[in-house]
Amino acid sequence: MAGYPELSTLVAAIGGIPSSDPYGFHGTLNSTSNSSRITLFAPINSAFARFENSTGVMPLLTASYISPTHGNVTLLETIAANHVLTTYANSTVLTQLLATGNSSRHLLLDLDYGKAKVLTLAGLNVTVRGVVQTGTELPVPPLIFVENALVLTTNAIVAANGVVHLISNLIDPFIGATGGFFGPTEEVVKGVETTYGPIIRFAIASLNLGGQS
Repeated sequence: MAGYPELSTLVAAIGGIPSSDPYGFHGTLNSTSNSSRITLFAPINSAFARFENSTGVMPLLTASYISPTHGNVTLLETIAANHVLTTYANSTVLTQLLATGNSSRHLLLDLDYGKAKVLTLAGLNVTVRGVVQTGTELPVPPLIFVENALVLTTNAIVAANGVVHLISNLIDPFIGATGGFFGPTEEVVKGVETTYGPIIRFAIASLNLGGQS
């Protein structure tokens, strides 16, 4: 990831996590094995800027607490591990997951909406949801959220040990209990609408996705 300028803050943050981290974050990320490929949801630089500008949030990152499964950990370690899936989920896998899950439903033409829980390296469940295209009738890119983060670019990096998707902001590990620190801004959602055109604007309105703030 060092060669991707939009991920420079993430690379620096990862460097601040001890190599002996309780979740095995470094070992998982640096593995060269293609038998246990992973998925990384990588926040771009502006995601960290929003986080760092919150004086109420930043002091929490170095605070430690007792995890039921990993003992004494810091919030930064949990947040980092919460961006990694120990399974491989490129854009095709994510599309199939959302289009065929128990919560999926057909919208119109080739578009489907769905949501599913996935398990992270931190041992927490996060919700993936969005509008995906399962056919070829319309050239519509996927509109996918991971909890409070919008997936900006799928398959940004594809390597032997996994795949990296770029996301709009940090995934809050406690969003289910607290409502989350941040969600995609209104500007991000409007930008998605403009990019994806009338079909996606209709889908966003029908699913009430435009109210994220």
